[in-house]
Amino acid sequence: MTLVRSRPKRLLQTLDGHAALLKAQYLFSASHKLPGSKGKLREDGVVAFLKEFVSRRFDLASNVFAVTFKGNEYRRELDIVVHDSDVGGFWKLDTFGENSVCTFEGLRLVIEVKSTLNALTLADAQKKSAELSKFAARKKLSPPRYVLFAFTVAEAAGDWNGSDSVKEQALTGFGEMDAVICPDHFAYISPYHENFAFGFERGISATQAENDGSVQDEVTSRSIFQADPSRWTTVGSSPGSRLLALAAFASYAAGDEARVRGLLAASMNPKHHPIS
Repeated sequence: MTLVRSRPKRLLQTLDGHAALLKAQYLFSASHKLPGSKGKLREDGVVAFLKEFVSRRFDLASNVFAVTFKGNEYRRELDIVVHDSDVGGFWKLDTFGENSVCTFEGLRLVIEVKSTLNALTLADAQKKSAELSKFAARKKLSPPRYVLFAFTVAEAAGDWNGSDSVKEQALTGFGEMDAVICPDHFAYISPYHENFAFGFERGISATQAENDGSVQDEVTSRSIFQADPSRWTTVGSSPGSRLLALAAFASYAAGDEARVRGLLAASMNPKHHPIS
């Protein structure tokens, strides 16, 4: 009897290609001497990737300023945003769209991009995430989801142990962040999004996971037996599958349930066991 191995779905294979393109963008931009130009090119590469997977209803751009309906401007420029075009507006500040301004209340996701993840850049991202949440709280607004995306992880140096340091941080929590993703190494999802994380591994959305017997058994078991309740969940096992997690999380943060379900079904073989 000949066993036939199941091949990854076409879209998942394509995502491995997207991961290679992003890595190439990172390497090509290394020749730029100005840090700002280097960072902009890398951020634009992530934006170009997400535009392939997030609904056109949402605005995606890099280098964005945000202002509330009451005219309060958030002081920091945001690396990448996913913005709901039905809430307020989104406007370019120059001919080439190098900078934009949007309505804060329409922000659904902010992505902080780091070329290299190390102790300093991780701390900087945590600080920015906390500042954004505090600004929203002061204005009595809901903060957008916050993801840290890194192209690479620094090798061990001093108190920094590369990927192991990130893993240790994940066990104790990344502060205000919702996910930390470096396609070549890992994708960590916050414990606040367990249904998304456990559902993702089964090819189903967070909403489906809420009504899935096996997922809820795992959530319950984890809450009872997990020694550290703040432990983050690792998803994806390859650069392409971790990029899939980023794309799915972007639509999840935007509240686009149909897009998440469609994307996961096109990339994986969904395993859904409804409770009712």
